[in-house]
Amino acid sequence: MVTSDRTRPTRRVGRMIAESAVIVASILLAFALDAWWDTSQRSRETADLLTALDEEFALAAAELDGTLFGHRSVVAAVDTALRRLRAGENRVPAGSVAWVLDAPTSDIHQGTLTALMASGGLERLPSQQLRTLLAGWPAAVADIQEEELEARSFVRAQLMPYLSGVTDIGVALRAGRGNDTAGDIEVPADRRLINLLEVRRSYAQRVIDERTQSLVDDALDEIRRELRAHLR
Repeated sequence: MVTSDRTRPTRRVGRMIAESAVIVASILLAFALDAWWDTSQRSRETADLLTALDEEFALAAAELDGTLFGHRSVVAAVDTALRRLRAGENRVPAGSVAWVLDAPTSDIHQGTLTALMASGGLERLPSQQLRTLLAGWPAAVADIQEEELEARSFVRAQLMPYLSGVTDIGVALRAGRGNDTAGDIEVPADRRLINLLEVRRSYAQRVIDERTQSLVDDALDEIRRELRAHLR
């Protein structure tokens, strides 16, 4: 079949249009794939970040539970010692003295959150509620730690030096905290020791109260709920 000269340009134009359409479609597909890949990468990075935060706050919950138990145990130990001293007895349980000399502090790891906040990456998180809760978390923790450090300073600067001068605190420390089988140690039933123990109790109670007043436990629960809601 002979093709007329008139139809050749038309076919040539048709091929050019088809080739151009293929090129344009390829470019658009490449852009779409790039956009999909970027979105997919961001989604994976966000998921990894949420997982890391979830693990970090699970550790924080365990740490806070442990130190809260410690502060409550200090209060109970001080009460035991004070009951005896106020009754005129000069012997108190060695395990109670060990707790009295203990000063629990909350070592809460915040590496992931700190790095996220320092980089301005909070905006990467999918929830405004979660971002707000995380932004307020370091301040809540700092309030508790400040109270704990004051308690530790008091124990080291005043209570431990006094007890070291009037009894063998090594017996209590070797006995371990709350060891009811370790027997008693002798201490003076004087007003000075009673006053020191009352102050020690107030420090421990202040930390416990701060947990309630700062709503740190409520904030922690809410943060963990938000994290897990977005991890599903």
